[in-house]
Amino acid sequence: MTSDPQTYTSTGCVTIPRVHSILQPLLDFDPPEHTAYRRIVQRQFTRQGAARYEPLLRRLVRERLSELIEQGGADLIATLARNVPPMAIAMILGLPPEDGERFMYWVERQLMTAATGDLAETERVTEEFTEYIADHLGGAREENAVIGAIDEGRFNGRPLTQEEQVGMIALPVVFSPVQP
Repeated sequence: MTSDPQTYTSTGCVTIPRVHSILQPLLDFDPPEHTAYRRIVQRQFTRQGAARYEPLLRRLVRERLSELIEQGGADLIATLARNVPPMAIAMILGLPPEDGERFMYWVERQLMTAATGDLAETERVTEEFTEYIADHLGGAREENAVIGAIDEGRFNGRPLTQEEQVGMIALPVVFSPVQP
């Protein structure tokens, strides 16, 4: 069925609307290329791989709830559900959790500029995001972070290009919820 790339292809058609020019190997290619790219990060998203993040994510939610309690209450959707997912994505990637706010800004700006047709702003935001990711590649990080696997990833025996790395990191950012 959907594992039939002849019928269900990622090439030559739009499967998910694009609001930026970032190559996304996990969306842009069919097997065998897709499979080779997926292997680079697959280990991080198994049940066992995801379980590594449970203590960190629980701590993050407890911290946010403590802040809300100190404030005497708040709208949980606006202050918790909107902020925790992008922070969690940042943590899982191996980036500072507070940068989740930047992710929300980039995704929201991409969607707004796509809706208004402001291609210059779309490319400016894409460039800002790309520079941010490039600055974090090659740095020291938690051993099992997704960005580390991507940074060290190889496709057909060669290191991933920066464009491929940015695209693989962009995928969870773009699909992190920004408006619950």
